[in-house]
Amino acid sequence: MIAFLSGHERYNTLGSMNCSTSYANCVKVHKLGLTREDVGKALDMLAIPQVFAAMRLVMQEWSAGYGWKWQAGMNGRNSGYIVLYRGAIDTKEVLPA
Repeated sequence: MIAFLSGHERYNTLGSMNCSTSYANCVKVHKLGLTREDVGKALDMLAIPQVFAAMRLVMQEWSAGYGWKWQAGMNGRNSGYIVLYRGAIDTKEVLPA
């Protein structure tokens, strides 16, 4: 696990100026090793709002499964990275009083 994490890609979560990084995976369509035809299909799918909403829902469910202590989110100029964040949730803002 140490070897995996020490060699795993990290992403500057708020730009390089603040030196804040976290583990990340590049999910840019053109870097996934797809055929040209499949890249076109993937880009067409990402243009559908429901597909992007479903991806966000999967990340929210994963984050909720960890009690929001660990969260997965999209980052980058064009949301080209899935990044691991450490966080929390303020239930006062989410749940009715």
